[in-house]
Amino acid sequence: MKKFLLFLSAACFCIAVSAQDGVQVALRAGWSMVPVAGANDFSGKSQDYGYGLNYLYKDYHKDIKSAGSFGGAVDFRFNEWLTASLYGSWTAFSTKEYDGISQKEERTLKGSAISLVPFVRFSYLSTDIWRIYGCLGAGYTVYSGFPDQSGAFAVQFNPAGVEYGKKLFAYAEAGFGTLFMGVFMGVGYRF
Repeated sequence: MKKFLLFLSAACFCIAVSAQDGVQVALRAGWSMVPVAGANDFSGKSQDYGYGLNYLYKDYHKDIKSAGSFGGAVDFRFNEWLTASLYGSWTAFSTKEYDGISQKEERTLKGSAISLVPFVRFSYLSTDIWRIYGCLGAGYTVYSGFPDQSGAFAVQFNPAGVEYGKKLFAYAEAGFGTLFMGVFMGVGYRF
């Protein structure tokens, strides 16, 4: 039910924004570094420390692996300095779980995180080809295969972003939050 309401609200957002006159629409696709919050949540019990033999011989995980987060966005640019975006991303995680006593691999755990986050983007500098901006967004992430969590509030702050191009453009953003920490980059197309 939560997933359905999440996607219904996203569809209503897109319809309401696109109905405005003079709104320029763009599509983006990109890749970002692994979201740290998702990786920490995926590891679940490996972060649980304590005292006594039950903690000493507890099952544990090794490194969490991921190819990063793949995402896309629909941008609605109202004027030179204000853009609203609806961003969606998918991230896959895997790790191996080991027996605390025998140190042998017991199983491989796999999970994914799907996020849907509306953003507000403010341009610091805008020309025909270059755009320098910052953005802030808040939404929701749905987890699958995570031991202790099914969903969580998502927030992202990207204080520095740059776009280069007219119709077809490349972009890179530096930021931190639950979607990614580091760099998000990709290409986009303006209609």
